[in-house]
Amino acid sequence: MKDNLELVVEDIKSKYSIDLNQYKNKEISEKIGELIVFPEYVVKNILIGGLVGSVTFILSFLFLDFSLINRIIYIFLGSILWSITGIFFGLNLFLLKLKLDLNKIISYAFSLTETIIDDIFKLGRKLNKKEILELFKAVVTVVLLPSLSEAISNRIPFIGNLINNSVKKIINKTVKKVKFDSDENVVKNSTTSIKFNSKNSIEKLKIKSIGLINSSFKIIQFPIRVISLFVIIISGSVMFAFSN
Repeated sequence: MKDNLELVVEDIKSKYSIDLNQYKNKEISEKIGELIVFPEYVVKNILIGGLVGSVTFILSFLFLDFSLINRIIYIFLGSILWSITGIFFGLNLFLLKLKLDLNKIISYAFSLTETIIDDIFKLGRKLNKKEILELFKAVVTVVLLPSLSEAISNRIPFIGNLINNSVKKIINKTVKKVKFDSDENVVKNSTTSIKFNSKNSIEKLKIKSIGLINSSFKIIQFPIRVISLFVIIISGSVMFAFSN
């Protein structure tokens, strides 16, 4: 039985006489790998957050006075609370970096789609917006996601699968939601018009996709930011409660 990728490749080939597998090569995989930098920041951002929490914890002893008993209690509670605060701070930094990387990745997917559309135009095939959207979704499924998954797995050895699944969900959700306001033909009366309108359509689609990714991250980041603020308030309250 053929898997989903093969079915998509065959469907696009039968409709547009284009084999998506030819765009799924080492050069493109390397390009996608170069666009993502967030794997390097997974540990780095958490460590930065932990460092911020540790520095805050240490500074509290320099600027505040504690009785002996309160100092002992605060050393225990404060170290835990400020460590958690630091971790959430680092997590927020990581999510920001991940969002920026996914915006670059989705933009590259549209750039690749534009290249494929140009190749289709050379075959004398005319496209409308619905077909452009179909091509973009096929590019994401056949070319982008497999290369992206491989790049993440190779660069994040332990929690790669977890991040991989999260990234896939965000991209798939974006691809499912993105659409044109209306379906009108891209083709006009000349080759120049065809290319201009296709590029204009792709640019509009790209802007919408980036907007959807940013909206997804707002939803993801909101509870984390609320928890971060709550932990900071608790940490600060404990710090001042135990000081003289």
